[in-house]
Amino acid sequence: IAMSNGEASEDFEAISAAAEENQEVGASDADADDGDDDKIQRLVDYTSEMLQQILKRIVAKRINRGNISPTMELRLSALEDEIGKTGICLDEVEEIIELPDFDEKAYYQVAELDADVAAQLASFVKMVATMYRNNPFHNFEHASHVTQSSSKLLSRIV
Repeated sequence: IAMSNGEASEDFEAISAAAEENQEVGASDADADDGDDDKIQRLVDYTSEMLQQILKRIVAKRINRGNISPTMELRLSALEDEIGKTGICLDEVEEIIELPDFDEKAYYQVAELDADVAAQLASFVKMVATMYRNNPFHNFEHASHVTQSSSKLLSRIV
């Protein structure tokens, strides 16, 4: 979904306000000492950095890829004209995603993120961390580990 900077900023501010309210509620649930706070901050920093690296690769790929191919554009238009006209929804399922050829040069190219984007991402991850309650297992540490593991696994196959 494309958003203007103003819309994204408004959404971010709304999320920030909600996180601050939730943080006050979560504070009564957790008796975290400074060591736990330091660990959470390290996880926030690491997860933010990992997500920034992913965003940089996405930006670089978008810059290198350009627009949808004319052939794919025609296929999409034809399918949009057909959808909903006949049969059941399963009849409309089509293999539509055209995977690009591997481009080694583009794979290793990394774009730079604006400092504001990096700061917003770090703030967002911090807000997510503050919304977790102090559960013994399903907590921010677990979420961070799952995110890191998933990223590593996907980087090996994608």
